[in-house]
Amino acid sequence: MEKEQIQSFLTQNGKFLPQREITKLSYRMQLIEDDATEYKVLSVNFKNPTLFTLLYWLCPGFAAIDRFFTGQYISGMFKFLYPLMWILGMYFLAVTETGVNMLEKDFLLTDSITITQVLLIASIAFYLIWVFVDGLTMNARTKNYNMRRLLKHL
Repeated sequence: MEKEQIQSFLTQNGKFLPQREITKLSYRMQLIEDDATEYKVLSVNFKNPTLFTLLYWLCPGFAAIDRFFTGQYISGMFKFLYPLMWILGMYFLAVTETGVNMLEKDFLLTDSITITQVLLIASIAFYLIWVFVDGLTMNARTKNYNMRRLLKHL
């Protein structure tokens, strides 16, 4: 690829890529010799990190599926299914903790707190911290995803 093409590409798409990788990317793009690879590199569609970050903070449901959009499918499944474990945990806690159906009672105002309740509250706190940290790193994770997609063609 010619330097002018590379510079134009990086000027247009640099905001979608991690800044620390731009120099390395420029060097690797200079090594492209065939037109097919050049066309593939120039035609990669990038995901907008700013848009994904806004979606994350403004659409609560996006926080459960954000990792699918950045190519992290295993952690995405875990993050998506984790709240379902709470629901099941609260159900089993309410039904089997004392052998009495506590769904008919106010089980948050019981006389003693059990280890199961503490673990359930700790897991909810862990998830909320995870969601908050993911929101702070959404921009960088989207840029890294774009970089991985681009490097597939180089």
